[in-house]
Amino acid sequence: MQPWTGIWNSTRITAACLQFDPAIDKIIGSEDCLFVNVHTPKLNPSALLPVVIFIHGGSFVFGAGGQYDGFYMMDRDVVLVTVNYRLGPFGFLRTGDTVIPGNTGLKDQSFALKWVRDNIKVFGGNPESVTLTGCSAGAASVHYHYLSPLSKEESLSVGQRLPRGRILLSPCKKLKKLASLVGCATLNSRDMAECLRSRPGEMIVNAQFEMFYWRVKWYSIFTPTAEDPNTINPFFTHHPYIASQAGAMQHLPLIASVTSEEGLYPAAAYQKDPTILPELEARWEELAVNIFGFNDTLPFSMRSSVASRIKQQYLDGRPVCQDTFDDLVRVRKLSGIVCSLRRLANWHKYTPLNPANPPPYRFSYSWQYSFSNVMARNYENYGVCHSDDVILVLKYLPTETTCPEDLQMRAALLDMICSYATTGVPKLPTQIAPKWIKVKPVQEELSYMEIAGPKDIKIKSRADFGKKTFWDSLGFN
Repeated sequence: MQPWTGIWNSTRITAACLQFDPAIDKIIGSEDCLFVNVHTPKLNPSALLPVVIFIHGGSFVFGAGGQYDGFYMMDRDVVLVTVNYRLGPFGFLRTGDTVIPGNTGLKDQSFALKWVRDNIKVFGGNPESVTLTGCSAGAASVHYHYLSPLSKEESLSVGQRLPRGRILLSPCKKLKKLASLVGCATLNSRDMAECLRSRPGEMIVNAQFEMFYWRVKWYSIFTPTAEDPNTINPFFTHHPYIASQAGAMQHLPLIASVTSEEGLYPAAAYQKDPTILPELEARWEELAVNIFGFNDTLPFSMRSSVASRIKQQYLDGRPVCQDTFDDLVRVRKLSGIVCSLRRLANWHKYTPLNPANPPPYRFSYSWQYSFSNVMARNYENYGVCHSDDVILVLKYLPTETTCPEDLQMRAALLDMICSYATTGVPKLPTQIAPKWIKVKPVQEELSYMEIAGPKDIKIKSRADFGKKTFWDSLGFN
């Protein structure tokens, strides 16, 4: 890295990292993409302001920090930083040794956190008051930073986070297939790596495109993984699930969340073409392995029976079709994100070093727009999709709601996020919302805050949140 002098035009949106964007079915972005976007309400505040860092989602394969506009948050006294990181094969290739150790995209994030620590004062931000937030793969990234020695050493010794979403992991055995598709020999890791570096970025993206198991391309082929212990400065060397169970997380507060129809990601994409649901029915056992994420964690001999059990449990043996679409959304929601949230809440629950950890929240307020409309390419109301709370407060869609209730809901969520960033205590409008309670160390029921509207917020509890008993019985994580 070389220092430079001069004036940088920071008023324009920076380039996304090179990717295939499934929302528009096009390759976008650049390999020159490691930017942060800083939004500040004032450059010379009387006191330094708390900092909120947001890591974008997109299954580690698409998205960009610049797609999220901090305009609404600038009504509050916080500095917002959104982050780019390398995606797909550029961010998560792994050779299985130290040649390409993996997790390059997560290391990009760590470097961005270090940059914030060293430079945010210039933008009126307080480097000693940093809250790390994320959505979807960005939320999984936040949890990984709880586990990484790089993050412990660099910039997260103080602060809280507001993650939401699921943990996405897969082994990196697909590297040789990618290399073969672009004409690289695969016998030697170093030669293979050099060959891949010589190929145009667009060629790599197109090769990844050929590796998708289905025409619904809202997933990643390459995701974070445990690195070789001999790697210099690894992000982590243990499977995050095992490390989390063993109590390896930093003991810092955390708020996690889900939406009421999480499974609309990616089920809403099944609505853009009337032939998708019939194809899913015809290929259920084959496609369920990937849709529910157990292709890398379940023995091959068990996959057919597990797919059948899932269909019997939630569709009662009925075919996948428009009449059972809502059931499909429900099973997709419970299979990954909601069950993961319960585990996450329990891993981060009360400890002597973390005595005030608040419970997760469930966002069930349907506002004027939804991320499901992006995937389905229509404006039908399918419910409250994965990330709908995030895009209400960080403007993502090129539209604006004028509904008074939507604006009240946005204000309440901004109050919650910014109070948490400022004081470590999330606050919702006191006239309508109960106080946040602690997640207790031994508790069969999971307590959570139900946010159904700006005037409908309450504490609820469930003993089998996310149908935990059924999913645990299937034998995969």
